[in-house]
Order: sequence, then structure tokens, then C-alpha cells
Amino acid sequence: MKDKKPKEKKKRSWFTKRKMKEATLIEQTGTGRQRTLLTQTGRFNRYTQELESGCNAHTGEVLTDAQLAYRAGYRNALGESASIHNRKQGKK
Repeated sequence: MKDKKPKEKKKRSWFTKRKMKEATLIEQTGTGRQRTLLTQTGRFNRYTQELESGCNAHTGEVLTDAQLAYRAGYRNALGESASIHNRKQGKK
């Protein structure tokens, strides 16, 4: 009987393809699959757009009340965090 060795999985890692102000584009080695990671600014802008339109930016589906509340809460938390930071820095 031969001892079966477990198959080794191909190691796939992600690398940064391009950094932008609102997002970072990453790509997976081997497959070439790409993903966009939003920064806080990018997510804030996306949620603002979605709250104004009432639809998801990617799928176009209408947002539920829970999704609307989450997006509004995220925006408020970022605004509050920014105001605290500015107060500590002595800015208005």
C-alpha cells in the first residue's frame, strides 16, 4: 500500500495592485481575481450615495430598514470620530 500524501494546496496570496484615496485594488496571484477594498472615505461616500438613492450601489436592490439604519449609523460614527480628532488637534 502506498501512503497517500495530502494534496498540497496552491498558495494564493493577494497583492496590492493600485492604491487610491477612496479604495485599494488588490489582485490574487494565480487566478488574477481582483477585489476593491474601500477605505473609510470610500465607504462613507458609497453609503451617502446609497442613502440618497435608497438602493444598493452594486446590486441595485432597494435597501431594507435595517440596511438604511446601519449605513446612517456608520456615517454618524465617522462624523463623530472626526470631530473628536479635530477637537484634540485644536481645529474647528
